Amino acid sequence: MMRSGAVLTAAAQAEGVGATAAELAEDLQLTAASDGSVITVEAGGDTGAEAAARANAVVAAYQAYVKADATNVAAAAVAATTGQAAANDDGLNQQRATVSGINARLAQFDDGVQTVDQAVAPTTPSSPVPLRDGLIAAVVGALLAAGVVLWRRGSRPADTRTMLRGAGVPVLGALDAGSPRGPAPAVDLEGASAALLSLDFATADRAPGPVLVSDLRAGAGSADVVVALASAAVARGSSVAVISLDADPAPLLGRLGVPVVPAPLSRASEAGSFLVPAQRVTDPEGRTGCRVGRLSPRLVRGGELDGVFATLLGAHDLVLLHSGPLSTSPDGYAAVRASAAVVAVVSAEDSAQEVSEAWTALGDRLVVAGRRVDGAVLTRRRRGVRRPASGSGAPALPGGAAQPKPPQRPVVSGASDR
Repeated sequence: MMRSGAVLTAAAQAEGVGATAAELAEDLQLTAASDGSVITVEAGGDTGAEAAARANAVVAAYQAYVKADATNVAAAAVAATTGQAAANDDGLNQQRATVSGINARLAQFDDGVQTVDQAVAPTTPSSPVPLRDGLIAAVVGALLAAGVVLWRRGSRPADTRTMLRGAGVPVLGALDAGSPRGPAPAVDLEGASAALLSLDFATADRAPGPVLVSDLRAGAGSADVVVALASAAVARGSSVAVISLDADPAPLLGRLGVPVVPAPLSRASEAGSFLVPAQRVTDPEGRTGCRVGRLSPRLVRGGELDGVFATLLGAHDLVLLHSGPLSTSPDGYAAVRASAAVVAVVSAEDSAQEVSEAWTALGDRLVVAGRRVDGAVLTRRRRGVRRPASGSGAPALPGGAAQPKPPQRPVVSGASDR
């Protein structure tokens, strides 16, 4: 009611207001107490006196509106009472008593509004405030300066994403990554699921085959991306096989929960029996849905990969191959021709120049193989993770195998909440 056209039109006509009803509506602020018994009226103006006049005018107009409305209601009640003919003197006396009671209640009610405090002109304006505005300007200036520095360094994720799009490579998503020998980040199942679906869309027209996940530059976090994709696939009910083509499989195996590096597969006929369970990748019911293995370099470069992968795809819904940078990894590069899709893992912390140089080297390799990158995943380095001191690698096992350092926190459980 206080914001109604009748109230604001009457308030706009008061002395010292200097505003139309529409202008009052824009500057008016009403705050009601929790029980609705008190309403605070605030108004603005070019001067303190004008602001106070507007607030007081709205209150006065509201009081007049309420009183007029109560008077009209009382008049209607009186008319309804006196409009009925009295049957006798007792009836006439009862009518007179009713009318007298209505008028008495109207006089007692008056406008039904009590002004607790009149608005007074403030001694200082609410704006501008030089000190506050100066501090805000200083903060904004510092942020702009920091933005310019980051832009000049060329290391912003937006720069990398723009560069990848310019190269015609779809960005499948952005995931967290840890240092190769440090703690693994918690898997973001929502983000990993979105990246996996993006990969499905990007390869919808391809024949089934393994997906090769490789670092663009060493340390970009491809092991964490493989774990995230495997976890997302298992969470949706798929069976996953992860095959390491990296010269040092310990970081990947540690993140998957494999305590001992398995012996490498050396014959294609053994493809169905050389995998071990990944203890840290389970479905929502706690069952292991991912198995892990590695191939010997002799088998990778011997032309038997098609048979190995066909056997694995017959037993698993998704086969993920993990490799270091294809520009420096012979085993990963050898598996390109047998892969259905190639995914490059790019660190968002690398500068634009570093990404450009590595991308050129990768492109030269893939052109020779007649392939291209089907998608890219950006990785964000989790802060506060330190690299281990020199000489703190995994201990050796008999036979030359290495035992990966156990991760300091679980990677994922399909039933866990984010």
